[in-house]
Amino acid sequence: MKRRYLLQQWICVGIFIGISSACAVPFIEADNRWLRSDVQALAEAGVITSPVTQWPIMWASVGDDLEKADSETMATSLLSSFERVRKAYERASSNKIQGYSAIEVASDAAIFREFGDSSREKATFDAALDWVGDNAAIRLQVQAVKDPIDGENVTANGSYLGLVKGNWVFSAGVIDRWWGPGWKNSMILSTNARSFPALSIQRHYTQPFESPWLSFIGPWTLETFMGKLETDRHIPNALLWGLRATFKPVPALEVGLSRTAIWGGTGRSNSLNAFGHILLGTNENGGNGLTAVNDPSNQQAGFDMKWQLTTSEVPLNAYMQYIGDDKLINGVPSKAIVLYGLEAGQFHTNWGNYRLFAEYANTTPSGFQGIRTNNTTYEHSIYQSGYRYRGRSIGATFDNDSVVTTLGFIGSNYQNQELSMNYSVMNLNRDGTDKSAPGGNSITKTALKLNALETRYRYYWKQSYIELEASIYDKNVLAFALDTSNRLSLGYHYEF
Repeated sequence: MKRRYLLQQWICVGIFIGISSACAVPFIEADNRWLRSDVQALAEAGVITSPVTQWPIMWASVGDDLEKADSETMATSLLSSFERVRKAYERASSNKIQGYSAIEVASDAAIFREFGDSSREKATFDAALDWVGDNAAIRLQVQAVKDPIDGENVTANGSYLGLVKGNWVFSAGVIDRWWGPGWKNSMILSTNARSFPALSIQRHYTQPFESPWLSFIGPWTLETFMGKLETDRHIPNALLWGLRATFKPVPALEVGLSRTAIWGGTGRSNSLNAFGHILLGTNENGGNGLTAVNDPSNQQAGFDMKWQLTTSEVPLNAYMQYIGDDKLINGVPSKAIVLYGLEAGQFHTNWGNYRLFAEYANTTPSGFQGIRTNNTTYEHSIYQSGYRYRGRSIGATFDNDSVVTTLGFIGSNYQNQELSMNYSVMNLNRDGTDKSAPGGNSITKTALKLNALETRYRYYWKQSYIELEASIYDKNVLAFALDTSNRLSLGYHYEF
């Protein structure tokens, strides 16, 4: 079964090989919080005009904006961010074969994950080769894992092949996605679960519509994908469909609209008719004559916004995400889970640049009607493994019925060092009950109040960096067959 899973990943990567088109460049991956902070700083200053809450982000429009920018007239506070992003762009757009190798060891596998986390298992060796040409971008990547939580010792995670036709990128791969403005969590699609093989279509350049009727939308992007989930779940080989559009009607406001659906699989309809019901939203428990028995999917849908409240040298942003589970009530997704945040940055000091954020997330659904319902978020009566992949939530890292508040710091200095720290107050599975297997909260089956301090540090030297991570909890956490109150990891990454 493990060999078949790996084969499926490589087939997904190789399915488009041999097709040629116009031009392609890679995307900015959801694996570097410091690069994201730099990209956001440039977007807040108007240097980058593309939406920045939908990852991966295509380099095309970002690269154009960088080439148009005049660093000589740029504010001093932006120069270091500009240089770091420009350096990343030059490497990504090079047409020579490049790659990296990395090794990481840790005291335990990671329990919680957030944007940019690379550390996942107890010990991992990772190697990749990249090539970008005039008609394709390819990465071949392999990971060898010791004692993996999900039992997969070898994976092709991170591999992809992308092609461009007109202004659309067609890709096949096993890549991470992050939808939404949050740093600690995305309520609908995050990097908490391992990436799954998928086919996708994404807009290449984000320029506004030329039509005067639609130009008010501003710069916009759109992605849709169809992914395959694992065999070892309640309904084997279920499919995961996703659709997201993000746009900036004014420079200070970014809006995202997201939908996902787990559907199909062994013993369920994989027909176009069933998928049509999903697209039209007629399937959610009772729509168009459908019932809980023949309902073809488990859907999530919602929206998020990010506002830039000030235009000072240190901008202040507010953001939110509202995701509804299952059916609509008065046209609004019901059983809502929410995320709210404030961020300030980047600050410019003699030490370097840094960003601060405060984030609140609640996965106990209540909706506009204020009715609280436990044990429903990420659960489904038919797809009983829930909105999870290989045992981890596809959305929020702490799974359902939980409230988490986080204060965070993300900084880069002038001595090739990067640091992030956050402190979280967690009230997990707060009602103290849970769905029976194969569903249920993936972190804790009982109520657990927890304080967590997490620190990540990188030091760059020539073509490599060392990364240290430390997570300290004030109570033991029993999750994924682990029983731990702390985690330490050390990694080395070399690029060539």
